[in-house]
Amino acid sequence: MDTIETIEYKGFRINISIDDNPVNPRQWDNLGIMTCFHRSYGLGDEHDYSDPEQLLVSLLENCGYDYEKLEGYDMVDLLREVEKDYIILPLFLYDHSGLTMNTAGFACPWDSRQVGFIYVPLTTVREEYGVKRVSKKLREKVKKVLRGEVAIFDDFLRGNVYGYDIEPTARNRGISCNGGCWGYYGEDGLDWIKKDAKAEIDHAIERYKKEVIKQHKERKLTALFLRTCWAD
Repeated sequence: MDTIETIEYKGFRINISIDDNPVNPRQWDNLGIMTCFHRSYGLGDEHDYSDPEQLLVSLLENCGYDYEKLEGYDMVDLLREVEKDYIILPLFLYDHSGLTMNTAGFACPWDSRQVGFIYVPLTTVREEYGVKRVSKKLREKVKKVLRGEVAIFDDFLRGNVYGYDIEPTARNRGISCNGGCWGYYGEDGLDWIKKDAKAEIDHAIERYKKEVIKQHKERKLTALFLRTCWAD
């Protein structure tokens, strides 16, 4: 683990490190389906499509399109038809001293290209949001969710996943707080680490104070008992 930052807080050290074994976020319960095509890397969700055209044709067939009608369509035509029944965004990969992915494309034409799509059927959107009609506003909301899923996957690709552990300093060795947690993605994850770790320390200190007070009360009661139990 590579520690990237250490924070002193109330007599403890919060050590923030790179997560060396992060969970692939495509294993989560995602709204979008991420289908990618690349000879060297296994990206996105598992699938059996041989190429993007087969993917688009399959999506249309799932919506009841006749394959014979689609035979003369090029990729632009297919995508136009898909957008009637799906919310779909392109996926671009930049491969140069590491991988990074987005839905908008990259300025460098040599080391980047489109590698697939992330999409969700309108039927799923209606079910997920409890609506009968997918409005333009809802479409934009769903696109934002899909872009967010791509951003998290991009953090996974780039190794921007973090975790923390807590260790006491000499000041607080009597307080038990050896916690930690992993799987924080992106810059927002670093902010959440600091909040969560400090909250964990605060909780440990509060728990320790309550235990000290409890023990103090028990000692006082014991002392009182010893002074009075044999009194005349």
